[in-house]
Amino acid sequence: MPKKITILTGAGFTVLPHFAGINTQNLTDGIRGINIPNCMIAGKTPGEYFYRKLCFHYTGKTKNDCDLSTVNFETIIHLLEELYTHLVSFISGRKNIIPDYKGVKPAFLKLHQSISTDLESTKIAMGKRFKYEIIIDIYRHFIDFIINQFKVYNLSKTNKGMNDFYKLFLRKYLKNASWYKRIYTLNYDSWLNSFKNYYDGFDSNGDFESAKVMNDSDFNCHYNLHGCVLWQNEIQKNNIKKKKHAVNFKSYVQSSAYGINREPLLATPIITGYHKLERMKYNPYLQFYFSFQRDLLDSDLLLIIGYSFTDTHVNNLLALYEGKTIVVNYLKVWDDAEKSVKNNLKPTQVFSYNNVTYDLNDADVQKLYNLLEPSNGGFDPKEEIFPGWVESKNGKTRLWWRGIGNEFYNNWNALIV
Repeated sequence: MPKKITILTGAGFTVLPHFAGINTQNLTDGIRGINIPNCMIAGKTPGEYFYRKLCFHYTGKTKNDCDLSTVNFETIIHLLEELYTHLVSFISGRKNIIPDYKGVKPAFLKLHQSISTDLESTKIAMGKRFKYEIIIDIYRHFIDFIINQFKVYNLSKTNKGMNDFYKLFLRKYLKNASWYKRIYTLNYDSWLNSFKNYYDGFDSNGDFESAKVMNDSDFNCHYNLHGCVLWQNEIQKNNIKKKKHAVNFKSYVQSSAYGINREPLLATPIITGYHKLERMKYNPYLQFYFSFQRDLLDSDLLLIIGYSFTDTHVNNLLALYEGKTIVVNYLKVWDDAEKSVKNNLKPTQVFSYNNVTYDLNDADVQKLYNLLEPSNGGFDPKEEIFPGWVESKNGKTRLWWRGIGNEFYNNWNALIV
């Protein structure tokens, strides 16, 4: 009977150039720069306008950029979702069918009045009747920008990062005769399904196979926990269809749908922003999370690649796993320290990881330690790192610092001992 490995991949999995080079910074910068015809707000592009509003709200500074942990593309999208909810619920100063707006976050309510005032001239320029229609247009452009970033990478059969991951890792170390590979991703691609025939939950007609996803687990799969660039969904019918090619969100025939808590909700092919919990209550997200939980309770090994540990609903499921875990992340401070030692070696000297020192108080280092500590016994930053990894105090978790790639593949057998 083959063993089972559950693999979770996050944004850091594809951040390196030979994968896709997509990261939070360039998605945020891209959204800030999107030009929408006749849609300048207070003299700025919509993305830049909302970015600056949020930065000032959180920091009180009018000129400086925010740290990505404070404001990024997901924060901006969340603000749009909250504004949409509020503006639809209260059209022209009268209450709509929604009895209240409990779901609107207090911080965004504080911004609402000034933003609403700024949208007045934009509404006239765009020929819109209601301000929430502006939000829909902006939101569609932002979602499509994200989809288009992943679409190119998703269609590349020769993608070096994914081919290496498949050939040098999945096929080499996790042979089908020995392992069931249960892969779950927080990203929006379908590469392993498209080019390596990993089951993704849909039949050949693009229909979702709920019973198979929830009941069967003895096969290789690649499930999208937060949506996919190939999906088209209808919240009103709680239905989703997988297409052969990416579908732009702007082409959706869109009417207001309402979430389970009766707030207006825009249907999208991908889940981003911070309304993930509301959206994952629909098909097929809920079934994929059920499968993820079942696999975590029944796996011999857990591998987490490029996940930031910032989604509470995902963390709650990960906490159920009690076996051995390998965490793969990339920390630039460690990589820079290694490069510095190598660059300063004299011709007669031999490189040793014992000579690699770095700032143990670096914000990224401390953040990762603190995030991992509750579920695995914690890490001691003073412990020696041997070729790129460190072990938790209770021995259950090993953290690889150097990102996914050849160095990780070559050290796999040492990491799982």
